[in-house]
Amino acid sequence: MTIELYAVVTREPCFFIRMLAKHIGVELELKALEYDKDGRLPAEYAKISPLMKIPAINDDGFILYESTAICYYLLNKYAPVSPLYPKEVEKCALVDQMLCTVSSFVQPVASFHIRGSIVKRKKLTGNALRTFEETVLHPLEQLVGDNAFAVGDSLTVADIRLVSSMACFVPLPIVDKTKFIKLVSYYERIRALIPSFHEACGWMLEERSKDWETYE
Repeated sequence: MTIELYAVVTREPCFFIRMLAKHIGVELELKALEYDKDGRLPAEYAKISPLMKIPAINDDGFILYESTAICYYLLNKYAPVSPLYPKEVEKCALVDQMLCTVSSFVQPVASFHIRGSIVKRKKLTGNALRTFEETVLHPLEQLVGDNAFAVGDSLTVADIRLVSSMACFVPLPIVDKTKFIKLVSYYERIRALIPSFHEACGWMLEERSKDWETYE
């Protein structure tokens, strides 16, 4: 049975679920959504997600939204013994902590800066760039530290979630690759371990990088 995924293909929570599903062998049927000129999703989508949250899934009549909830559902139902989600209590708690940190801090704060720049078609410079570095890049670099992986010594769902969010800004010129060496190194290393990375978001990153060069 193929699971229907309702997603805006350029949004990072949707990257996350597409990468995760592919990694654990779950087939998704993409139901691509688009925002209108006023930034609204189609009104009928409220039947799937009353709060108009993306992504959402329909698994044979079972509907679920919020990317973290979808993540847990897919792992528990389709990959209950996957190394992506450790069974050791402390490691599991650390993975959960990272998932919560990305959804409650990294994603919204980074999106505030990046989406604002995209809407205005203006590059982050001066004080805006310094604020982005102080509120997003420095905390993220501290979060990943010197470790090869977010939790433990192997790839977990925490890494996939981190990279899906970082993909929206690390490749852009606003990230000084010589200043945030650990962060960029982590991103490049983990990205290479996710075979579905390009399918989920690589194409968009190439387009966004080109588009970014046209900003004021």
